[in-house]
Amino acid sequence: PCLMRWPGKIEPGSTTNALTWALDIFPTLSHFAGADVSDLTLDGKNIAPIILEGAPGDPKSNQHHAGRELFWETGKHAHLDRGNWIALRQGPWKYLQDPNADTPFLFNLTNDPLESLNQAPLQPERLAEMQSRAKELAKAYRASQNTAPSQ
Repeated sequence: PCLMRWPGKIEPGSTTNALTWALDIFPTLSHFAGADVSDLTLDGKNIAPIILEGAPGDPKSNQHHAGRELFWETGKHAHLDRGNWIALRQGPWKYLQDPNADTPFLFNLTNDPLESLNQAPLQPERLAEMQSRAKELAKAYRASQNTAPSQ
């Protein structure tokens, strides 16, 4: 959830369920400030059109950024006795691998926003696709960390 106020720019009371995340704030504020960040590699997207005009179509849909993937991973933390968590969001679907759970989780957030019904046993093909894609993204991100220029 996020709240924004900009009198004269953002319509009071407007809402959207467009798929966005915290990493979108930097490129969006850069856009509003007129800063050119096109030479930077950013995980976030400029969501100014969503903020100023709302997502196209039904405001309760995820039509805007419908094809967008969100991937995140937590590292292992020995002191906290925490393993490596991996999650992937594709449209309404969220895949989650908890290192302490015997089985992965798959949720349809449109139908189950509280993540109470694990769809993994009911959607084995979607689960396999999302597991494969999450592993692919994890591998790519780890490789990019090893080749990132030092600052």
